[in-house]
Amino acid sequence: LILSDVMMPVLDGFGVLGAVRSDAELSNTPVILLSARAGEESRIEGLEAGADDYLVKPFTARELLSRVNNHLRMAGMRREAMEREACLRAEAENERQRLREMLAQAPAAIGVRSGPVHRWTFVNENYRRWTVRSRTADFLGKTIRESLPELKGSGFWELLYEVYRSGRPYVGREQKARLRSGPVEAFEPQYFAFVSQQLRDAQGQVEGVLVHAVEVTARVEARMVMLKPEKRTALIDAVYLAVDKLKEAKYDRKALLIISDGGDNRSRYTEGELRRAVRESDVQIYSIGIFDAYAPTPEEQTGPLLLA
Repeated sequence: LILSDVMMPVLDGFGVLGAVRSDAELSNTPVILLSARAGEESRIEGLEAGADDYLVKPFTARELLSRVNNHLRMAGMRREAMEREACLRAEAENERQRLREMLAQAPAAIGVRSGPVHRWTFVNENYRRWTVRSRTADFLGKTIRESLPELKGSGFWELLYEVYRSGRPYVGREQKARLRSGPVEAFEPQYFAFVSQQLRDAQGQVEGVLVHAVEVTARVEARMVMLKPEKRTALIDAVYLAVDKLKEAKYDRKALLIISDGGDNRSRYTEGELRRAVRESDVQIYSIGIFDAYAPTPEEQTGPLLLA
């Protein structure tokens, strides 16, 4: 604690106070100004200058000791509070660092984007490797549009913007994306199972979006290779893949014509997954049903509902 008279030669009490508050090591030290200048204006002037207290002369030793003890006690409480805050901040930073290390080593592609423009603040090595970038710095500080231009027109950008806006997570089970496979000009289709989840700060405000993705290309391709007709129909699979293929069409208007009895007894994709894929696409679908009115199979009986 510092006791300083206001009226002093060369350097007065206000000068001492200014020097203390501008020093990083002394700035939190309590300062009590002593002055013969009475009146409310003088007291307010001292407090506004940064003094913890302003004591007008004459005063008794008991009054001075009482003020000093009170400010020493408050300074001790402030110091303890600052130490606790520093400790909590250090613990929080350690937790964040441990979390980042876990995300960096996770066997999945993980990325974190901040703000409504989706600017990258973190990507792990798997994310960099699966998008065929040379370093994680190719993402950090850039927006998703700047870092992954090959996703233009795929619907991914709009999907992630909607997660940030609405707060509803998005789960993609076998989502197709065309990412780099070497040179900038070479893009190969890949399939991912991923979750996109909104992130919030301590006050509950939206601050970004986290993406956790696992590549399932090999599983999808193996399943497609293993499919055998065996006098069965995989209509839902065919339509699902056709809608996905039409994303690569060069014209804005896209249409798909289905000529079928509507029967399906072989598809791996579900009707719900197909309907979701159609809703997220810009493909206009037309269907022509060919039905056997006399001896329909069980699949043909449900065909009109499916084609509808």
